[in-house]
Amino acid sequence: MSETLDRVATIDLNADAGEGFDSAELFRWISSASVACGGHAGDEVTMRATLALARASGVAVGAHPGYADRERFGRVETGESARVLATSLGDQVERLRSIAAESGVAVAYVKPHGALYHRLTYDAEAAHAVVAAIAEVDPELAVVGFPRSELLAAARAAGLVAVAEGFCDRRYSAAGVLVPRSEKEAHLGGEGAVAQAVALARGDAVVVEPEARRAGGADGADRSAGRPAIRTLCLHSDSPGAAGLARAVRQGLEREGLRVEPFVDRARVAAIPEIHVVGAAIVEGGRVLLTRRGPAMAMAGKWEFPGGKVEAGEAPAAALAREVAEELGVAIEVVPGAPLGRGSALVEGRRILLEVHLARRRSNAAPRLTEHDALGWFAADELAPLDWPEADLPILPALARALADASR
Repeated sequence: MSETLDRVATIDLNADAGEGFDSAELFRWISSASVACGGHAGDEVTMRATLALARASGVAVGAHPGYADRERFGRVETGESARVLATSLGDQVERLRSIAAESGVAVAYVKPHGALYHRLTYDAEAAHAVVAAIAEVDPELAVVGFPRSELLAAARAAGLVAVAEGFCDRRYSAAGVLVPRSEKEAHLGGEGAVAQAVALARGDAVVVEPEARRAGGADGADRSAGRPAIRTLCLHSDSPGAAGLARAVRQGLEREGLRVEPFVDRARVAAIPEIHVVGAAIVEGGRVLLTRRGPAMAMAGKWEFPGGKVEAGEAPAAALAREVAEELGVAIEVVPGAPLGRGSALVEGRRILLEVHLARRRSNAAPRLTEHDALGWFAADELAPLDWPEADLPILPALARALADASR
C-alpha cells in the first residue's frame, strides 16, 4: 500500500443509469453515472431523479446518448448518416446539460450507448462527426469509449479527453473482444465479474476491437508509472442484481489496493463530506488490535493526527505506529509493504474512506484496551457486533485472514 492516498492507483466504476433500473443502493458503490438522455431511454422525470441520486452520492455524471430507438433499447444499428447522428447526439447531451444545470449538477463526460457505442468504435466518419458535436456543446467534456477506437482517436485529435473503458459484466472472448449479447455466455456476474474488473484495472486483461481501423498501444496507458490502460469500468444497471454486483466489484477492487473514484475533474462532481479513517493494526497471539482515526484528519504535505503530530521527516505510517505505541504503552514498528487493506462506503450522505496499515508489536507487555467509542481500540472478537459505517468495508475479511494467519 502506498503511504499516501494520492499515490494509490485509482479506477473509476461507472454504471449506465437513468434507464429505469436505478436504485440508491447502486449509487452507494459506483463513482460515475452515465445518464440516458432521451434517445434509447430517459425523459425529464428520469433524468432529474437520476441526477438527484448522483448529487446525493457524490457521483460524477456523464451523458449517455443513443439511437432514438426505444423499442429496441438502442441496441440495434439503425444506419443513420453521420450528420443526422451528430445532430441527435448533440441535442441529447445538451438536454441533459440543461436539466443538470437546474439540478445543480455538472455533466462531465459523454459515453454513447449500445449499438451507437459499437459503431463509433470502427466508423471514423461518424466518430469525427459525433466528437465535433460534443465539442460544440462543451469542449471540456471527456469522451468514453472502447480502447483503440475511432471515437477515442477522434476525441484526442479534437483536443478532448479520451477515456478508455472496460466492462465488468460482459464476457470477453479469447481474442479480447466482447462476446455478442445474443450468445448465452455473454454476461458475467459474481466472482467472475469481480476477477475481470480487477484484471482490467490492473492492465492484466487484453482488450482488442478488431473492427477498429487503428492499432497500437492501449489508450491511456502509462506502464512505467503503473497506471492501468483502462480508466473506467462499466457495469449495466439493467443486469440482474446490479447493486449487489456493484458492491462486490468495488470491494474486490479495493481489496486489491485500488481506490475507486471518478476519472473526471473533482470540480465537476457534486461535493459530499468525505471522512478519512486511517488506522494501524497489530496482529499478535491470535488477536487483531486496530486503532482508527477520524474526521479531523487532514493532508497537506503531511498527515496530522488528532492527539498527535508527524515529526519532521517522519512517514505517515511511522507516525501512526508511534502514536499507537504511545497509547498502548508498547513498542511497535511498521511492517513495510504489508497492508491489511482499504475500503469505502457511502453512509448517510458521507463517503467513508478507510485505510489500514499493518504494524507489529515488539513488546511482550499486555496491550491496554480502551473503549472503542472513545478511542477506537478493540479486540478482534469485537469486530462483528460493532455498529459503525466501516463494518460494510472490505477491510473486515482482510482482518479475518490476518487473524487466522496469526493463530497458526
